[in-house]
Amino acid sequence: MKKILHVSMGYTCFGGIEKMEMNYVTHIKGDYKNDILTPNDIPFKNYEQELKKYNCDVYNLHTSRKTLIDRLKYNYRLSKFLKKNKYDIIHIHSAVFLFSYKVAKIAKHTRYKENNSTQPWLQ
Repeated sequence: MKKILHVSMGYTCFGGIEKMEMNYVTHIKGDYKNDILTPNDIPFKNYEQELKKYNCDVYNLHTSRKTLIDRLKYNYRLSKFLKKNKYDIIHIHSAVFLFSYKVAKIAKHTRYKENNSTQPWLQ
C-alpha cells in the first residue's frame, strides 16, 4: 500500500483547496492510504468522521504563520512530522515553489516532481 500525504495550507475555513483534497481522498482508486496535514484543525474539523470512512487521518501542526516565530515553529514541526512519517507521495497544495522544494528536501526518500497534469491514480 502506498501512502499519500496531502499538505494543506488552509488556516481558517473549508475552501477550494480543502474541497479538492476531499475529492482526492474520496476518489483515489487502488491500494493507497491518504492522510492530510494542515497547519491547524479548523479546515477539516467538521469532516473528520467522513474522512475516517476512507481510512484518511488528519494531522495538524497546531501553528499559524503570522509571525516569523510562527513560521519557524511551522517549519520545525513540518520537518519533524515528515521525518517521522514516511510517505511515498507528498501532494502539496501550494503555489510556493520554495515550500515544495523544502518539503522534498526533508523527505529525501520521496522524489520531487512538479506536475500540473491529472494525477494517474485518479480514475
